Amino acid sequence: MFGNRMHVLISAVWLLSLYWVGQHIWFPSQERLAKATRLFVNPLYCGILLEQHLVMNRRRKQQKINKKGKNENNKECVYMPEMDSNQVPEMDSNQVVLKEETNTNEKNHPVVYACATMWHETRFEMVQLLKSLFRLDKDQFDREVEYQSAKEENKNDPNKTNLPEDYYEFEAHILFDDAFNENGNVNHYVETFESVIKESARYIMIGTNKLYISTDQ
Repeated sequence: MFGNRMHVLISAVWLLSLYWVGQHIWFPSQERLAKATRLFVNPLYCGILLEQHLVMNRRRKQQKINKKGKNENNKECVYMPEMDSNQVPEMDSNQVVLKEETNTNEKNHPVVYACATMWHETRFEMVQLLKSLFRLDKDQFDREVEYQSAKEENKNDPNKTNLPEDYYEFEAHILFDDAFNENGNVNHYVETFESVIKESARYIMIGTNKLYISTDQ
């Protein structure tokens, strides 16, 4: 009985210490929708202790580089492309290697790929999937309108340089398994899917009288 209580106590202390050490995950300094290389130190992960590894692998902060090529510690930053550790040249004590560009280029937006596979889904399941995709598409469109508006304002006012950080590009791909019948024509599952596209879109695009949706590709 005493041994079981000790195990529970040790486990609780260990768990609390883990989140105390990794408390920076609750207050991230990186921008939203940042690349994985800016969020995590190691690109690999542990499949056994996945949660603990993600906590300890999260970057604490990202050094900011000003226009003069100095970081927060007033050290000269030298940009280096991806290379092995034995290829990195010797650096002066007042220099630090910059392995990636920290200034965000407005053209390099994150791209969200939504991929789904379909086999013998029912009409209801197809509608639910398409409604989710159209919701994402509508959200991306709204963010794009906001982003383009901000760019126009920045052109008119040079003092404004801030652009929305949540803008992303979106692509959806649906792969059909067993899509053709014995005659080489698409089966009734594909035909059902094509027939519910506009129906699903109208659930999301409220107030749209006509939808221009191409199913040629």
